[in-house]
Amino acid sequence: MVNKIFLFVLLFLFISCNRSKEKQLNKVNQLLSTCDSLENIYKLEKNDSIPYFIQGVMDVELKIKKNFTSDTVSLDFAKKINRFKMIRKKLKPILKQNMKFSTAFYELKQSILTLKKDIENNAGDKNRYEEYLLFEEKKVNSIKLVLLDNLKIQKEQIKNYHELHNELYGISMNITK
Repeated sequence: MVNKIFLFVLLFLFISCNRSKEKQLNKVNQLLSTCDSLENIYKLEKNDSIPYFIQGVMDVELKIKKNFTSDTVSLDFAKKINRFKMIRKKLKPILKQNMKFSTAFYELKQSILTLKKDIENNAGDKNRYEEYLLFEEKKVNSIKLVLLDNLKIQKEQIKNYHELHNELYGISMNITK
C-alpha cells in the first residue's frame, strides 16, 4: 500500500514537472517569436537616411546662422527654425540607438536560446527558471518600448524635415547671395 502511494506521488510530481517544463518552453518560444517580430519591424522601419537628414539640417542652420543679419525675426520664422533644429537634436540619439539594436536583438536571442536549452536539458537551477523567464520578458518589453518610441520620433521628425526643409533651404540660399 505504501509503495502504491509512493508511486502515485512520484508519478504526480513527474507529470506536474512536465507540465511546468512545457509551459516554460512555450513561454520561451513566445519570447523568441516576439523578439523576431520586433527585429523584423526594426529592419523594415529603420531609416538609413537619418545621417542625410541630420546633415541637411546642419547645413541650413549654418547658412542661416552665418548670413542672417536682420535684427528682428518674425515669430513664425523663429518657430520654424526651432522646429528645424529639434529635428537634428531628436534624430541624433535615434541614430546612435539604431546602431545598438542589431547587437541587442542578437544578444537577447542568444540569452533566450540558452535558457531554452537549459530548460530542455534540466540544466542549472530549475527553481529559478520562472525568474529567468520573467527577466528575459522584461528585456524584450524594454527593447519593444524603446524601439516603438524611436520609430515614432523618427517618423515625426522626418515628416517635419519634409515640411520645413525646402522653405528654410530656400531662405538660406537667398540670404547667401
